[in-house]
Amino acid sequence: MGRGAKGQRTSFVALNFPNLLNLSGETIRKVTGGVGVIELRVDTLRQSLPKTPPDSRGVSPAPETLHKARSNGKGGTKVPSPHFVTLCFGHLRRCSPLPILYTVRTRSQGGEFPDLETEELMEGYLALVELGFRLGAEYVDLELSLPDAEIVRLLALRGAATECLGADHDRVGAWKWDSPEMVDKYSRAARLGVDIIKFVSTPTSFESNLELLKFRAKVSTLKSVDRSIPLLAINLGKGGQLSRFLSPVFSPVTHPLLPGKAGPGQLTYAQTQQALFLSGLTLEKTFFVPSHAIADSFSREAHHLGLPYTFVVKDRLSLRETETDFGRAFFSPRKALRAGTQSPSDQVLSPAKASSWIDLVVPACSEPTSYDEPPIPKGWYKHTNVRVLALADIITQNLSPINAVGVHTSALLVGLDIKDLAEVLEALGMVGARWVHLYAFESESTPSGSNTAGRAESIVAPSPRSATTHRAASIEPLSRSHTPSVPYPHHAPLQASTISSFSDPRLYARRPPTIIIAAEKAPTLPDFLFASPTGGAAVDLASGKDVEGELSQAIESKAGRSVKEGWRLLSIKEVQTEVERQAFRALTGRRMGS
Repeated sequence: MGRGAKGQRTSFVALNFPNLLNLSGETIRKVTGGVGVIELRVDTLRQSLPKTPPDSRGVSPAPETLHKARSNGKGGTKVPSPHFVTLCFGHLRRCSPLPILYTVRTRSQGGEFPDLETEELMEGYLALVELGFRLGAEYVDLELSLPDAEIVRLLALRGAATECLGADHDRVGAWKWDSPEMVDKYSRAARLGVDIIKFVSTPTSFESNLELLKFRAKVSTLKSVDRSIPLLAINLGKGGQLSRFLSPVFSPVTHPLLPGKAGPGQLTYAQTQQALFLSGLTLEKTFFVPSHAIADSFSREAHHLGLPYTFVVKDRLSLRETETDFGRAFFSPRKALRAGTQSPSDQVLSPAKASSWIDLVVPACSEPTSYDEPPIPKGWYKHTNVRVLALADIITQNLSPINAVGVHTSALLVGLDIKDLAEVLEALGMVGARWVHLYAFESESTPSGSNTAGRAESIVAPSPRSATTHRAASIEPLSRSHTPSVPYPHHAPLQASTISSFSDPRLYARRPPTIIIAAEKAPTLPDFLFASPTGGAAVDLASGKDVEGELSQAIESKAGRSVKEGWRLLSIKEVQTEVERQAFRALTGRRMGS
């Protein structure tokens, strides 16, 4: 949150790689560190496919025949087929939870798609843009150089989760930000009904940056526009870098791992944050974390992202809330709090409310009122559960495309204690799993080895819940017939049942389980549990020093065959790493790049 700024600044990075299918999830995470949106540059894609996926997280095998890439007959620029674009989109969707800005940029507008000089090229361009709507991209770029009728037709394709960004680029420096023509351009875009307006110009002097700031202030008060429309307005080149980091909406950034800058004068995310700090537009903050290891890890990441944040090991939250640089506090999952013990004035967010466990506390603060006054704590807190978010992400990202979570997905949970069970069930509900089978788990107050099938039935019994009917001080018992609250998509209610044998026919009635999650208390797991012909993801929550759970042993006993069959084994260490990534994001509002 910048001082004096209303709302959080947003930025995006354009993945202008020629083939996204060759990128690992780790590379995508590094490139997108700190940003809030990923831009898929369809016009820079070049059609080529890997021969085979490296593991269950790889892409689907390429079909034997693909649409041939088309050429414009002049410069030889190849246009990717819809099939190839769909594969790239799906790979990006699975490797990152960030929203996607889907862009097909023409040459005259600074891209690589041939200019729309023929009917065939126009049809090809429109087909690719329409594909972005069908794929469900959160943002679809529309060039304002298109005829009004065509823009209106494309805007009608918007779904409930898609917004349209109307873009116009001046590559020769013909625009003047203080001219009536620029106001007319803005008014036209607003009249057509786009959700975000993007204007990019080439400056002729440094004063162009100051004129741009005045233009942004001017259009925000236009009486002829009946709604507030976010405006992304920047200047290109070295002379326009000031406008880039001052842009509060969708500021484009680059990264050293990219094949090149998507636009002249682009800065890295770290450079924009350093410039904002030196300009007095971001605040120093101190965050409290549970261990020196986490403090060191988060401090390195903040330095890498250019964030002026400090992480210290403190647990006396009530004594620190009055400090002027107070940030937020992270409670370790190992010291999670039970929901329902908080002050009635506190707010319990959906992941914590549904799982009944809290591992992250965020103090509510006022908006900055000036450049010299930091936010003031309001005296109450927001509580959430980042382990739930971590489990949801790690399950989604480690399933192969053919096993993507849907109404057909079957999951098996074995030997989980009451806390793990609550968090795993909420995570599965968030990602859209439909059928969950529980093999007797252990309660915290129950001796090891006792059968708790009856208690499991009571926990998962359908009991409709509404996110708006809960109070922070009174958390209802966990139930499994509910739809997770936004920002997660709405899915069909999760159906959970208990089984007393791995041979129970209900376990295989639809599809063999593609998600198996077990703890150290799990019994011996037979080979036929891994009967899914397409493999799956296995999460071993066995914890403790040198502890290897039954799930790990069962997977490893299958040796190379399990890998060949597409099973991906995830350890408690990998889960904890993702928990820390989610905690960093919840604390700072930025995703880690490492």
